[in-house]
Amino acid sequence: MRDPDTMDTYVCSSWYFLRYADAKNNEKLFDREKANYWLPVDQYIGGKEHATSHLLYSRFFTKFFKDLGLIDFDEPFTNYFSQGMVMRKTVAEDGAKKLEVMSKSKGNAIPVGPFVNEYGADCARVVMLFAGPPEQDKEWSDEGVVGANRFLNRLWRLITTNKENIAVHNNLKINNLENLDDNAKRLYRQLHLTVKKATEDIENIHYNTAIASFMELLNELQGYENKGDEVFSKAAFGFIWTIAPFTPHIAEELFHQVGGEGTIFRFGWPDYDMASFVKETVDYVIQINGKVRGHITVKAGLEEEQLREIALKDKKINNKLSGKEIERIIIVKNKLINIVAK
Repeated sequence: MRDPDTMDTYVCSSWYFLRYADAKNNEKLFDREKANYWLPVDQYIGGKEHATSHLLYSRFFTKFFKDLGLIDFDEPFTNYFSQGMVMRKTVAEDGAKKLEVMSKSKGNAIPVGPFVNEYGADCARVVMLFAGPPEQDKEWSDEGVVGANRFLNRLWRLITTNKENIAVHNNLKINNLENLDDNAKRLYRQLHLTVKKATEDIENIHYNTAIASFMELLNELQGYENKGDEVFSKAAFGFIWTIAPFTPHIAEELFHQVGGEGTIFRFGWPDYDMASFVKETVDYVIQINGKVRGHITVKAGLEEEQLREIALKDKKINNKLSGKEIERIIIVKNKLINIVAK
């Protein structure tokens, strides 16, 4: 007779990742060299319950296998990240509303098929990624769906309407930035701020702030008047390129709309231009005896003597200093000018 008794699921799930390193080995659990090459796992993502159960047993199995001489490492995962739960409002029998974990058993789950048919998978991704920090519980809301759908539709319209002005670029840098007008410099800077933000946020699992940066760039692109120049072309293509990991389906479609061949995911990841972050002007707060009395905007890189002269020529500051003797002027580079007077 078949024995219906089964082992606890953790017995298998606590070491299956080791098998991935050598899944077709019919002679032993896995080859030691292959396991040492591919493991430990770089990133473990799981719910709160994993931290006290699966993670615990996985560590035990890994240490046990090392003691047996099967592997050379004793920790299964390099990093662990505990994500929050997706919540949704439910209505109790007495009419009271409360937030509960979204699940089929509670009857408050969103059917995936109908949602994707109406809005697309990328919309669901944006809703989840933008809802808040991934380590926190987040509420699924109709407002979030509307906002995500509007954002993707705006992106689609912008690119498809201007696709004749957008080329496929291997890099997003532009030489001779000093030749750009102020509007072009602002868009170029926003592009590279977005690439930098997305780069850092992917590494730190801060996807919600990356999406916020994309929204800022979309606003800049829509408001940019000279949509036939190189800056717009690079900024628009850079948007498609950088948002691809977040919204892969629409990014791939837009990539082909602007003349791309193959897949955008063979482009690697774009570099950002540090030169775009260098400001041509600097804002200074002017204080008199420690109290804020004015503000000035000056060309970046001025010497302290030039800053003193400009500050003292400011009409408002000049009036405040009337009848006073200046003892010294303290300058904090790119931030503050404090005039000590009596």
